[in-house]
Amino acid sequence: MAESIYCKNCNTLLQGTFCHECGQKDVNLRRPFREIFSELLSPLTDFDKQLFRTLYEFFRFPGRVPDQYMEGKRRRYLPPIRLYFVFTVFLFTIIKFSGAEWFSSSENSEETPSVEQPTVEVKASTSASNEELFLLWGMDMKQKITMLKEDPGTFKNLWLTSFPYVLFFLLPFFSFLTWVFFRKSRPYYLSHLVFSASIQTMILFGLFLLYILDYFVPDAMFTWISIFLVVLLSTHIVLAMKRYFNRRFRYTLMAFTVISLVNVSVLLGTTIMSLVLTLLLV
Repeated sequence: MAESIYCKNCNTLLQGTFCHECGQKDVNLRRPFREIFSELLSPLTDFDKQLFRTLYEFFRFPGRVPDQYMEGKRRRYLPPIRLYFVFTVFLFTIIKFSGAEWFSSSENSEETPSVEQPTVEVKASTSASNEELFLLWGMDMKQKITMLKEDPGTFKNLWLTSFPYVLFFLLPFFSFLTWVFFRKSRPYYLSHLVFSASIQTMILFGLFLLYILDYFVPDAMFTWISIFLVVLLSTHIVLAMKRYFNRRFRYTLMAFTVISLVNVSVLLGTTIMSLVLTLLLV
């Protein structure tokens, strides 16, 4: 609520709630605390409303949120790229604090079958031979690979952990692929980045569900649930592409198939590399 017609910061004649000269908002602080407190909380409540509205329309109407956002109706929704980063940080936090130690010696020493290894003496000095160090590294790697063979659940958990990171770094690549196929409908790369962020938000949400269900359902049921989610997400993406890019269904389906094949190939390659690096570093 304004209390004067002049800005208290630069003494400029006000023409609205904000000073057009310095940008300061004309706020009356001489009022009940509950009003000030309510005003301070309003950004949080607005964020909650935007978040739930955005998520609801994400699921209910494929492709509407990025389409409406790019058409200028941004007040109703949380920006798709911001929502994507919120989901990414949220999922990374869950993974980090889930207590998952895939190769912890204290947890796996009793569960993991022992692997017979020859004893190798390594000198403490820096003059240890490269062959000895390589042999030690090789035996350690063999033990980890044996663990994955004996316990497929460990591989599944390791995949669930590394996949969000791979997906995060492939966002620009996925946006580029949609630009290649749909640049006539939307020529600017930013519009494809917004769409890709919304799609990957859906994928992250599905991954979050899988991460939670992994603790409660058996492996056989988990596999069928994963297949169902893949089919559901694929259908959602096709419908979102059809609405957002406004192309014929046959062309949209063809583009989705090619983009999916390329993305799956790249995802598999980068995920395998990520798993190998994880095995080397843990």
